[in-house]
Amino acid sequence: MKILFAFSLLFLLVNVNFAQKEKKEEKAPYLERDSLYQKHSPRKAILLSAALPGAGQVYNKKVWKAPIVWLGMGTCVAFIGYNTKIYKELKQDYIALNDNDPNTINISDVPPQLLEEEMGRFRKYKEISYVALAGVYLLNLLDAYVDGYLFHFDIDESLSAGINPSMGLLNYQNNTEGYLGMKITIALK
Repeated sequence: MKILFAFSLLFLLVNVNFAQKEKKEEKAPYLERDSLYQKHSPRKAILLSAALPGAGQVYNKKVWKAPIVWLGMGTCVAFIGYNTKIYKELKQDYIALNDNDPNTINISDVPPQLLEEEMGRFRKYKEISYVALAGVYLLNLLDAYVDGYLFHFDIDESLSAGINPSMGLLNYQNNTEGYLGMKITIALK
C-alpha cells in the first residue's frame, strides 16, 4: 500500500512539474496574416466615416462613393433649411394673426384657416428631412464598414451569378401542369 501511495504521489508531482513549464507556441507561417491584411481595418473605415462622412469610402479606395454621400447629406441639409425657413415664416404669421394686436400685419398669402394646416405640413417635412439625414449618415457608416470588411474579398471571373426566367412541366399525381419561375444560378469555376 505504501508503494502504491508513493507511486501515485510521484505521478502527481511529475504531472504538476510538467504543468508548471511554460509552453512557447510558435505560429505556423501559413497562419500569419500578410502585412497587406493588417494595414486595412473596417473599424478604421467606420471611424473615419463617422468623423467625416465619405472619408471611410476614400479609405476603402471607393473614391467614387464619397461624392454620393456628400450629395445625399447636402440634399437633406438643403431640405431641412428650406422647410425650417417656411415653417418659421408660417409660425410668425400665425402668431401675428392670433395676438389680437391691430398693428401687426400678415404678410403671408396663405388664408388664415389654412395657416395652421400648412404649419403642420412643413413641420412634418422638416422632421422627415432630419430622419432622411440620419438615414444617409447611417448608410454611409454601413457602406464604409461593409466595404472595409470586404476589402480583400477576391472577385474574379470564376465566381458568377445569374438570374434567368424558367418554365417547364410539373408532373404531380398524374396531372401535368406548366409553371413559370425564376432560375438563380451560382457558378464557382
